[in-house]
Amino acid sequence: MRYGWLLFILLFSTHAFAVKPIEKYKLDGHKDGILYAAFSDNGQYIVTTGVKSARLWSSKTGQLLGALHGHSENIWYASFSPDNKKLVTASQDKTAIIWDVQTGKQLVMLKGHDNWVIRASFSPDGQQVLTASRDNTARLWNVATGKQTAMLKGHIRGIAHAAYSPNGQYIVTVGMLSARIWQTDTAKLVHELQGHTNYLYHAAFSQDNQLLITASEDKTARVWSLQTGKQLQNLKSHTSRIYFAQLDNTGKKAVTAAYDNTAKIWDVETGTVLHTLKGHRDALRQAIFSPDGQYILTASVDNTVRLWNVETGKTIDGISQHSDWVTQMAFHPTQPIFITAGADNKAIVWVLESSQNN
Repeated sequence: MRYGWLLFILLFSTHAFAVKPIEKYKLDGHKDGILYAAFSDNGQYIVTTGVKSARLWSSKTGQLLGALHGHSENIWYASFSPDNKKLVTASQDKTAIIWDVQTGKQLVMLKGHDNWVIRASFSPDGQQVLTASRDNTARLWNVATGKQTAMLKGHIRGIAHAAYSPNGQYIVTVGMLSARIWQTDTAKLVHELQGHTNYLYHAAFSQDNQLLITASEDKTARVWSLQTGKQLQNLKSHTSRIYFAQLDNTGKKAVTAAYDNTAKIWDVETGTVLHTLKGHRDALRQAIFSPDGQYILTASVDNTVRLWNVETGKTIDGISQHSDWVTQMAFHPTQPIFITAGADNKAIVWVLESSQNN
């Protein structure tokens, strides 16, 4: 747990205080909707992406540091390097680009995919970039040279998500019917996780590199052992597709976001629902834990975001300042701050403040 979040808990976890998100500033400049937003690992920077361009901002002041021009289509994803000196973007134009954060200059363009690149992220050691595409492949690239070093093949109907495990030892890719676990250093297939009966949308590792959770069109999320590839839990309670799933930092709780207008908090060990988070009027696209595990943010195509208490499952507050659907949310890694971004061209940074109940 990071210091800022720890201090926040110590000061405001008592029942005498109510937590409320307060708008800190808006990030203005995108013209065709914001597709993605994220903080850097050190919390100093924010990246937002849209059509053809990405923007870098100071997370402290909200000042625009630079606009990144180089892609010719939508930019679906962006990720900072572990040392926060580089940024990689993934685009519908079939390329990924590595940028210098300080100068905003393009360092290298990663070419080779035959369809949209929907994910691009640095390995935990910063030496590689992982890209995933609708061309049914994920690829590994050398950051220094920009050359492709491996291709991960086997999926059909595109790859929806790809990510490194926290320790960098494994890669997960998800697509039609299955998730696949790969050994990073050899690019060899370790496990094919079979059990889902429809398309998979998302997967996330536990922080201890022991578990993986997957989310599927088949209305289930499943928890797997990373070491054995065996299914440990089949999380069944949603009545529509599950679009997103995440484990908290302890690996003991999970959250799922579904098209039945709800999110659910699960006990991973027993596979039971702890809380059903109701209140959104339309499909949910994302649900994320805060770094301290005390809160969850949910985002919906009803144009709203809601903040929830994990322990009680109760809504703390709702955010309705977006006039179009909310495309992305992210928590600051070290401070009680988060960002929401929408198709309405707005990105808003919020700070969690407390007021004493009378």
